[in-house]
Amino acid sequence: MQEIKGFRKNQATLSKEISFEGSGLHNGGNTKVRLLPAPENHGIVFQRNNDITSRLEANWRHWINTQLCSTLENEQGIRYRTVEHLLAALYACEIDNVLVIVDSEEIPIMDGSAEPLIAIINSAGTVQQKAARKFFKVKNKVSLVDGTAEILIEPHDTFEAEYTLVLDEIGTMVWGGNISPSNFLKEIARARTFGRLKTAWFPAILAKLRLIPILRGASLKNAMLVAKNRIISREPLRYKEELSRHRILDITGDLMLAGAPVIGRVIASRSGHRHNVALLRAICESDDNWEIVYCTN
Repeated sequence: MQEIKGFRKNQATLSKEISFEGSGLHNGGNTKVRLLPAPENHGIVFQRNNDITSRLEANWRHWINTQLCSTLENEQGIRYRTVEHLLAALYACEIDNVLVIVDSEEIPIMDGSAEPLIAIINSAGTVQQKAARKFFKVKNKVSLVDGTAEILIEPHDTFEAEYTLVLDEIGTMVWGGNISPSNFLKEIARARTFGRLKTAWFPAILAKLRLIPILRGASLKNAMLVAKNRIISREPLRYKEELSRHRILDITGDLMLAGAPVIGRVIASRSGHRHNVALLRAICESDDNWEIVYCTN
C-alpha cells in the first residue's frame, strides 16, 4: 500500500439512488439514467433497464470505435455511448462503485461539460467504504504516434495531463496541470465539448444518408462550434483554453476505462478518443508497464 497524493484513501459509493435525463449528442433521443449505490470492489458498471445480462464493466476492452465519442459494447451487441463525460464526473467525485442503469443507448450530453453530472452526483452524497482505493499506476513511458496525433504517458506520483490543440481556424491552444479530483473540479469540469464546422458537416450529412446517429442532438446548448477564425458559443468562454481543457476532460474519462484512476503524466497533441484508448491498450500489452496499487488507509 502507498499514499496517492490528492485522492481519497478509501473506496466510495453513492449515499442513495439518483436519476436524471436528457438528450444524446449523437442520437438526439431522450435517455433516463439511474445511478445506484454499489458494494466495495463493484466498480463502475452499466446496465440497460432491468436486464442483468446487459451489464458491462467500464473497461477499455469493451470499447468500440465509433465516431466522436467513446462507446462500450457487450457480447450481445448492447451499446453504451458517450460514456466519457460521466466517467470523468465519477472520477472528480471519487466514486469507485456505482451501477449505471440507462433506458437507451446514449448518456445525455447535458451542457457538453461534466459540471451538471458532478452536481447530480454530489446531490446524492457519498459513502466511504472500508476497502482501500485501487489505482492503475504507470511504471514505464508509453507513447503513440498516429499521423499528426501524439500521446504519451510516463510515470508520475499523481495524475497530470497536458494537451496541445492545433486548429487551422484559431491556431494553437495549450493547457496542462495537476488533475487531482479537486483540481479537476476547478480547472476542467466546466469545459464544454466542441466541433469544427469544416469537419463536422461531412459526418453529419453521411449520418443522415446512412441513418447513422451522429450529431443529431448537437446544438449551441450543448457544444461550441469552431468556424473560420472564431469560436461560436452561447456564452463567453468558461476558461481561456476551454477547448484544450475539454480534451483533458475526455482523456480523464477515457482513462477511467483502465478500471481505476490512472496515476501518471499524459502529454497529448491533436489526439482523440481512439488514441486515449489505444494508449491504454498499449500500456496493458506488457505487465511491466503498469501495476495496481492500493491507497494507504
